[in-house]
Amino acid sequence: MDENTITKEILKKRTKQLAHSKHDVQEAEDEGLKLIVFSLGSESYGLEAQTLKSIRSLRDYIPIPGVASFIKGITNLLGVLFTVIDLKKFLGLPEDEPSENPKMLIADHETLKICFLVDRIIAFKTISPKTLDQNITGIKSLEAGLIKGITSEALIVLNFDKIVEKIKKESK
Repeated sequence: MDENTITKEILKKRTKQLAHSKHDVQEAEDEGLKLIVFSLGSESYGLEAQTLKSIRSLRDYIPIPGVASFIKGITNLLGVLFTVIDLKKFLGLPEDEPSENPKMLIADHETLKICFLVDRIIAFKTISPKTLDQNITGIKSLEAGLIKGITSEALIVLNFDKIVEKIKKESK
């Protein structure tokens, strides 16, 4: 085979691979967003499941003075220190009675190891991204990009990357 024929064969293979991977992406989008649904006060929130490593019951944490008010402290999970984030305070929600059995949503985002305090885990759910309403005004978190949208059942889907970005910015 000459060089031109070899190049054409390589390009054909790459084209097929790209077409196949685009099809896979479309299938993944059609499957929907896989969420972990949890409560903060009386409201239901969701985070995409792939952004989280695990869920645990609240453990002891060590408060850290002089940090942002939404940072509760740090906790040691299997020899790794995680920053404990009070998600209610971070989102500006009213602080009510503490939950009887609060949970920690454990996330590992590049160099930031965090766990979000939530009141309780409600469910694991898959929703279509098309069902998210983003045309709601007057919600500061939505306007700041912290919320991807709200479903017709009043489930508020959070934007993990934007939350992490804001945590990094405000905790410096």
